[in-house]
Amino acid sequence: MAIQLITSFIKPMPLRRVVTILLLAVTVWLGSAFSYSHTLQAKTLTPEANSYQVDRSKAEKGTNRAQYLREDLVENSQNQLKNTANNVKEKLKLKEPQTSSQSKVAHQVQEKINEAIQVK
Repeated sequence: MAIQLITSFIKPMPLRRVVTILLLAVTVWLGSAFSYSHTLQAKTLTPEANSYQVDRSKAEKGTNRAQYLREDLVENSQNQLKNTANNVKEKLKLKEPQTSSQSKVAHQVQEKINEAIQVK
């Protein structure tokens, strides 16, 4: 009975399909037999490496690294903006008192602005 079942299953299968399945099975079997996956894992050479303890304060600092980086970024950006503002003030001499000619020009510009606003 079992032999009839096997022969009835094999008869309609083409020879090419049988050979392909056999080659695939042999390849998988040989691949698993000769694989070196168990030797790829490194083993510790010293006993100190087995008992290495992580400092908790450093680990917590590592988990909050993004927060520290963000704070540093904000602080650096603020310092750069302050330096830029001071540089602009220095270049434009905004800390010095205005001379009379500068006051006249500022007054004329203000009048022109007011005229332009009134026209609209």
